[in-house]
Amino acid sequence: MQQSLCGRCSRCVKACPAKALQGPTWYPGLPREELLDAWACDQWKKEHYYQYQRGHACGMCTAVCPHGLRFPNGDVPS
Repeated sequence: MQQSLCGRCSRCVKACPAKALQGPTWYPGLPREELLDAWACDQWKKEHYYQYQRGHACGMCTAVCPHGLRFPNGDVPS
């Protein structure tokens, strides 16, 4: 069963250099558009990260997430 583990955490929102994360706390089934301004994210990546993977990912939001870094078995990468 999927569930939100965000609680009061807003690390991803604060870490997003494009200010593309907004809206409510994530929960299963939340439409992406209510949480992420994909256009703003994409534009920022193209302007600032093109030299890395041709602008496809900055990953700062997932890098700061204490739950997004876990493997399916619950381990945290070292």
